[in-house]
Amino acid sequence: MHKNDIIYIPLFVAILFSLPVSESRRHAAGQAGEEAGGQGCGAEPSPATPATPPLPPPNSAVIVEASGDLRAYLAAVYYGSADDERWWLPTAAEMFAFEAALSRLIAGDVEASARMAWEINFQLVRFSDSARGEFYVLREEPAADGSSPGGVYVWRPRARYNAVIEVPHPVSDIGTDTQGIELFLHTEAAALLISGTHRRSDPERSTCDGASGNDYRRSDPAHSALHLFQVAHEQLEDELDEPLFIQLHGLGDDALQELCGQCAPARMSNPGPMVNISEAVSAAGEPRPESFAHLLAETVDDDGTVDACLYNRDTSIYGGTLNVQGRYTNGASAPCGSEPKRSSGRFIHLEQSKHTRGRHRALINGLVADALAEHLDDRAELRARDD
Repeated sequence: MHKNDIIYIPLFVAILFSLPVSESRRHAAGQAGEEAGGQGCGAEPSPATPATPPLPPPNSAVIVEASGDLRAYLAAVYYGSADDERWWLPTAAEMFAFEAALSRLIAGDVEASARMAWEINFQLVRFSDSARGEFYVLREEPAADGSSPGGVYVWRPRARYNAVIEVPHPVSDIGTDTQGIELFLHTEAAALLISGTHRRSDPERSTCDGASGNDYRRSDPAHSALHLFQVAHEQLEDELDEPLFIQLHGLGDDALQELCGQCAPARMSNPGPMVNISEAVSAAGEPRPESFAHLLAETVDDDGTVDACLYNRDTSIYGGTLNVQGRYTNGASAPCGSEPKRSSGRFIHLEQSKHTRGRHRALINGLVADALAEHLDDRAELRARDD
């Protein structure tokens, strides 16, 4: 499903013939998937396409109206746990219906978006936040426990910045779901993507690069192209004007020690809060001086509370180079199986120690927001001069 794949447009017709799908049918369709290449990710199994009954009547789907505190609403989502098998492998038709629902939402046709969402058991929520304005939340129909295994995707129709905040590992990267919600609201970004399950929800391993050595599962959106999170990322990359993606991750204690050994060896005995900032391309070398990655590192360093490490300058590990969202935005021909040769400068893989995303969460979010605003405001000013 890469933007350059020639089968991308013809298969879009599949969305016109899909109906709501039960949980059991989703799992059955996923298990029936056949091995196939040529869909942007080479070795990933291609999901089976379901039967094609007629469309429901236009008035069968409605936009759900909600109001209150968006932060509290999103914080109430339940993401499950490892090996709970809540994640489901979407079929081809489900992926294209989801893609269409998001595309129509971006275009402002919310009624059509709601109809497409209804067909795959998603709902479109128009959320009115008295302090922050209007938002749309595209999520799988919530279960009784508040879970939406297909994910939670938030769109701000009057965003100030073409920026996207991504949380691929809620639960497992502790605190990143809360951090992502707060960062999205603070930065006035256009979209927030949160995966709907634990990264190890599904027992089956992904077939993308690095999966065998790292036990990446199909339910891990950072390492699985057949995932609605990846569909949403690709759609935003293709439809927005050069969006900037910031993807939040969390480091464990052992990983922090490794990073500290490369970035701040003097603190090895007592590592402090730390971030590793990467454009997720190993072959690109150090990020350009004018890049957002450089600006973010400088902004964090100037504050002095958190150690800022820059991948390909200070570190050679935990750079997210196997990340399929980063590969897509950086121009890889097949994000599941090939690396990009250069960086777009618009994807940031942000690894953070537990104290950074814990006690220093508000601080790091503020620094990221400041750097984002400076970078995108400067870019807009340069474009205005060119015009």
